[in-house]
Amino acid sequence: MVRYAFINRLLPVARVDTERDGGLRLYLDLYHDRLGTLVDNRKAWFSGFFQTLHSFGWRKLPDLCGPALMLLLLASVISATLLGLALFFARKRAASGMRRLHGWAGLGLALATLSFASSGAFHLLAQAKAPEPMPCELCRQLRD
Repeated sequence: MVRYAFINRLLPVARVDTERDGGLRLYLDLYHDRLGTLVDNRKAWFSGFFQTLHSFGWRKLPDLCGPALMLLLLASVISATLLGLALFFARKRAASGMRRLHGWAGLGLALATLSFASSGAFHLLAQAKAPEPMPCELCRQLRD
C-alpha cells in the first residue's frame, strides 16, 4: 500500500483509517491542525502506479534485472530514434511546407531524444561500474 507521499510536504502526518467502502484514509497535519489529504484505495493504487513509472522505482529490482530492463528501454528508444532519422534522410523532399516543417521539427526532437537516452545509458553503465564510495571521516564518526 502506498504511504503518504513526500511531495505533499506536510510531514509528519497522522494516518486515520475509516471504515467506509473504498478504504478512505485521512492524513492529518497535527502541528497546524489541518487536513493533509484524503486517499481511497483507487487513488492510492494510481499514486503508486504513477510514482513507479515516474521515478523508475521498478529499476530497484534485485541484482541486474532493474538496470538490464532500463538498458533495454533506453536501447529501444535509441533504435527507434535512429530509424526515424534514417527515414528523414532517406525520403524525398516533401511536397508541402507543413510536411517539411514537420520533418525538421522531428529532426530536432530526434536529436534531443538521442542526447537524453544516450546520456541516461552512459550514466547507467557508469553507475554499474563505479566502486562503492568511501564514507568521509565525519560520516564514519556519526555512523559509529
